[in-house]
Amino acid sequence: MTNGVWAALLIVALLLLSALALHIDRKSATPVMLHNLIWVIALTLVGTDLIRYTNASSEAWLVLFSSILAFNIGALWSIGPRERRDANLESSGSSLAIVSRPILVILLLVYAAAVIVYLWTIAGRFGIGTLITDPGSIRSAKGQSYLQSVPMVARTALFLGPFLFAVLIFKRSMLNPLRLGGRVLLASGIAVSMALLLQRTTLFMGVQLVIGLYILWVIDQGHSVSDGAARKAMRKTLAVIAISGLVLIGAFQIIGSALGKEGQQALSTGAVSAPLANSGLTSIFHYATSGIPAFLQLVDSENFTEPPPLVAGGPIRVGDYNPQTWGAATFAPLLKLVPIADAPESIAAFIDIGVLTNVFTWNEPLYRDFRIAGVALGMLVIGFTITHMFKYRNRSPFHYWTQALLMSTIFLTTFVMKLNNTLTIATFTLIAFCAISISLQHKTRNRHRRNLTSNGPTHSMHAGDVR
Repeated sequence: MTNGVWAALLIVALLLLSALALHIDRKSATPVMLHNLIWVIALTLVGTDLIRYTNASSEAWLVLFSSILAFNIGALWSIGPRERRDANLESSGSSLAIVSRPILVILLLVYAAAVIVYLWTIAGRFGIGTLITDPGSIRSAKGQSYLQSVPMVARTALFLGPFLFAVLIFKRSMLNPLRLGGRVLLASGIAVSMALLLQRTTLFMGVQLVIGLYILWVIDQGHSVSDGAARKAMRKTLAVIAISGLVLIGAFQIIGSALGKEGQQALSTGAVSAPLANSGLTSIFHYATSGIPAFLQLVDSENFTEPPPLVAGGPIRVGDYNPQTWGAATFAPLLKLVPIADAPESIAAFIDIGVLTNVFTWNEPLYRDFRIAGVALGMLVIGFTITHMFKYRNRSPFHYWTQALLMSTIFLTTFVMKLNNTLTIATFTLIAFCAISISLQHKTRNRHRRNLTSNGPTHSMHAGDVR
């Protein structure tokens, strides 16, 4: 069968699974509904054949289906019996603040210092004008990668960008939040700084985290306030999501154009249909859909050799390299912390699916490590975990922000795995640090108030005795 037929079959299965999730528990079904919606959209685009991708085998499509089914089973398993889920779904009456003004100022200063060090490094190696006039030459420079040239401490501090961007946009993330104008100005500056990193990853993660936060917020508003207030919250949230979507598309096109990534390779193959080629959206369509046929061809590959080493500024690597990595792909960020371990390269070799791509959906590391068993078991665990965290999101700011971070990775499910990404892990660590800090502040304030309350009557009694 063709890719279009298989895509249609999986879309039907996704719709049935979504209907089942809604029937079991509409309140807890958000993660699985979001996951299934992303897959339906991507599979529909693949099925249009606007880019004529190489057809895959039935076995490869069944491996992909096992991933989708396992995620849904894990999510439905997490929803659990009605009496248990009713007890666990709590309203968001508590504060969602995860930073105070002093902590925010400290983080902003650290991030600003890191950006200055980055710009100083780029200026010394390439010239600051090159960053604006010819950023592609910086990305393709031979020798040491331009980011590797930045000192490790500053490079690590640049991971603060997405978190700070989300904190400034999502007003409820701060105790004593800044005025709207100040938040917009600071968020815009951070967005520009992330674009200057010549990568779309950090900016995209910041925007996706904002969308995740607002999705959770509007769901909770619908459960806890009157219909009028819920509709008002829904309108605001939809406006934020729409603006965020435009920012994503605009940033994708602008940064891609600056780096010379406008789908030229795809257009040169003849695999792109005339309507898509004339629309100017070839690049974004290619990025949104190519992960699916690439994963399918990876499953079909019998080339178990290791890819050649990646050379900065060298020719791209092309081939359906498919060696089994036995955990190294899934746990690559942890392996990088072990001096004697050999972690796989984060940038995969390109594969020819009618056009070239090097993204393979979020199933890639699980499949490379443990084949279909890794895909099925891994997605079962991921589906259960994300849905479980969704049910308990309102227990604390830490739970709320962690769930938003997990949901942000679902947006790229048909593109690339982000759960084991260094940036995601760094953001989670930052969320935990800020949550602990804000919790300690609350405990200190409560202890101080209790002391004042307990001491108050004593002082009054003494005053009366004196009189």
